[in-house]
Amino acid sequence: MRDKRLGIEWKQVVGGASDEVWSQVRWESGGEKGRAMLVVMSLEEVMSGEGGVKEKGRGLMEEVVESFVLGEKEGWEWVVEQVDRLRSEIGDIGSVVVGQVLVDDEGKRGVYIGGWGGMKVVLVRGGERVEVWGGGEAVSGWLLEEDEVVIGSEEFVNGIWSEGASEVEMVAKMGEMEDGAKVAGLVVKVKRIKLVEEVVDNEQEGIIELVEPEISGIEPSKAQVMVVNEEPGWKRGLARLKRKLGLGGRGITLRSEESGKRRWAMVLGSVFLVIFLVSVVVGAGRRSVMKEREEFEGVSEPIEYALEEAVRLKSVNAVRSRSLVIEAKEEIVSQGDRFVEGRLSEEWAELAKRVDEVWWEVSGEVRTEGQMWLDAGVFKEGLRMEGVDVRDEWMYLWGEDERVVVRVSLSDKSGEVVAGGESLSGVVDIAGADEEILALNGSDVVVVSEEGEETARLDMEGVVGRLVEGYGINAYVVAGDDLFRFPGTGEGYGKRRRFLSPGVVVDMSGVVDMAIDGEVWLLASNGEVVRLNQGLVVDYELKPVEEWQKPEKIMVSEERGRVWVWDREMGAVVEFDRESGDYLQKLVWEGFGRAGGVDFDEERGRLMVVIEGEVWVVGI
Repeated sequence: MRDKRLGIEWKQVVGGASDEVWSQVRWESGGEKGRAMLVVMSLEEVMSGEGGVKEKGRGLMEEVVESFVLGEKEGWEWVVEQVDRLRSEIGDIGSVVVGQVLVDDEGKRGVYIGGWGGMKVVLVRGGERVEVWGGGEAVSGWLLEEDEVVIGSEEFVNGIWSEGASEVEMVAKMGEMEDGAKVAGLVVKVKRIKLVEEVVDNEQEGIIELVEPEISGIEPSKAQVMVVNEEPGWKRGLARLKRKLGLGGRGITLRSEESGKRRWAMVLGSVFLVIFLVSVVVGAGRRSVMKEREEFEGVSEPIEYALEEAVRLKSVNAVRSRSLVIEAKEEIVSQGDRFVEGRLSEEWAELAKRVDEVWWEVSGEVRTEGQMWLDAGVFKEGLRMEGVDVRDEWMYLWGEDERVVVRVSLSDKSGEVVAGGESLSGVVDIAGADEEILALNGSDVVVVSEEGEETARLDMEGVVGRLVEGYGINAYVVAGDDLFRFPGTGEGYGKRRRFLSPGVVVDMSGVVDMAIDGEVWLLASNGEVVRLNQGLVVDYELKPVEEWQKPEKIMVSEERGRVWVWDREMGAVVEFDRESGDYLQKLVWEGFGRAGGVDFDEERGRLMVVIEGEVWVVGI
């Protein structure tokens, strides 16, 4: 928010707290005298219990801010008194720096700053250090427009200076130096602190426009009405004033001294009455504006703080950084109806836009584009594919309605129809196996050779299969509430065996896809993943940064250490670390939302995406 009379932005940055350090800053402007207060606390030891430094320090901060906004206290001396009171109650509170807008002997307006404790205060002017105040007794100095102040321990000051303090406007910093010392500090860049002159409309010849500044929490200066006593301009000015006030008449006739006095008394009485009524109406309107502004800031300030924290944490704690922005996005949605219309709608729209911008900055979302790689119509005119399975150097395309399987070379795009007809009737899943095709139609797994001949049907008696996958010479089938393995013999497949170890139970009801890379990975419709090693469940969890919409495909690479999940409704493929489950990035492309199937080409590091009768590739 910006004060229309003071060129100082209202800002609040609340620092974090560790076991050793707590810091907080509040920058305010307001009041008829143009006060501005900078309050910084850097407490080198935190007593977290009731009545400790953190609690009382925060209480002092709130008391200072409230008193200055309401204009109840006279700034510098009062703050010094409150700081001394706090120090007497709990001893050494570390360091405090305060500042107030004042006018020096030459009439220049600036911020007079002072401090206590062991923190260094460095004044930076024109990109160069021009003054340094040490700890110990209270120190003071002048702070002018565009100056910067670095406040903190000696280690912090040296550290922030190396980053280039002139490029930082207002940053709350906290961290650990190379020697292990915990520090807190702040860099504050002063905005314009010059008072903007009152607006006077000279064309009104004696009438000053009533200006209603929209300043939350600040009592605006009293409006003035002024008549210029000149001949003949005063008559015209008075006539205009009468017409503005609804008193009628084009001029005024002075009949006698007494009648003139009575006339003036009536006019001035009417003027004062109108001013009084206007002030009542304006006051009510101002209270309404202030209340609306207060409610708005009660919502917007936590969001703005969350965004600042998210940017600060993006390279330190990416998961927390993203969750902060997600919470901000949810708050925007939940509060949107309150501010989408009215005098604060533009500010609300800007805040929503800022949330989206920060999300793109911290989320790891990557806008990508696919390239058309193959038209399946070259194998069969009008062919529309619904699924894809990549196996070594081959890609298998299939469609239930088409009742056909096409095998395509990933190296030269050559291909042919290798299966079709009644044997594919009712097919629900296709997988490439060791020089064969596994076609699951629910009650059977049909094994088709490279020449397109049916060579076997796997025993599915008593169960209904939903998913099939080949790995090595073995076949795996999710059927009912279980997972079965058909061991390859070199000449066919042996009898089915339950893959899960005795006593291991996995809820298969929501499983929508399966991938195998030496371990078996099962993807559920809610995005949860079950990881199995030699029939045992591995403790594992994917850690997405936003809710899934419709996850349909899981792809795993042991060599690359990655897991990918395709979510059609999200229009994205989300990438995770294979071992930790940590979120890495989100690939966004509109083609993912139209695809019939997606699979990963390990050899070439790309996604093969089937969209109706075409195959597209996306680098990964």
